[in-house]
Amino acid sequence: MQRHFFAGGERQSLETAEDLLGIDTRTAAAAGLGDAVAEIPVGSKLPAGLVIVSREDCSGQLLKQLNAAGATLQPYRSQGAVVVLMPEVRVEFDPDQHAAALKAAAGSSVPMSVVESAPDRLSLRPESGKGEDALDLANDIHERLGSVTSSVRMLRVVPHPKGIASVTR
Repeated sequence: MQRHFFAGGERQSLETAEDLLGIDTRTAAAAGLGDAVAEIPVGSKLPAGLVIVSREDCSGQLLKQLNAAGATLQPYRSQGAVVVLMPEVRVEFDPDQHAAALKAAAGSSVPMSVVESAPDRLSLRPESGKGEDALDLANDIHERLGSVTSSVRMLRVVPHPKGIASVTR
């Protein structure tokens, strides 16, 4: 399935990075898999205990265990960066659009909860806890109310001119 997000009102493509695997090391450790994950060479370290590794460096058995523990994330590529989707959506709008934004969020096919509700913004979280569902939720809201800014939280690993990766949020 081709995924996309909106930036500056323009549709941006996301391509699945089949060769990469995101791992939530905290969730893996809580499932007793911390030592096994520590043995995998890390390609990029991200905030909140997330790492990106080469999928080929993770055995099939460990991958099954990580999936069962809910510790894996699918990285994507977009505009030369590696992107990891987080399970958070931020919606920003004019105060008179608050009710419409809540209605658009509630009308999405993605079950979610409102984490924060302020006069000019909402913070939402998909019940599944999956970044892909957050992306679908953000896109649903954007397509229903193009006049609001609705974005999934992403961690982006961008190439550095000197070969050092840097992370942006």
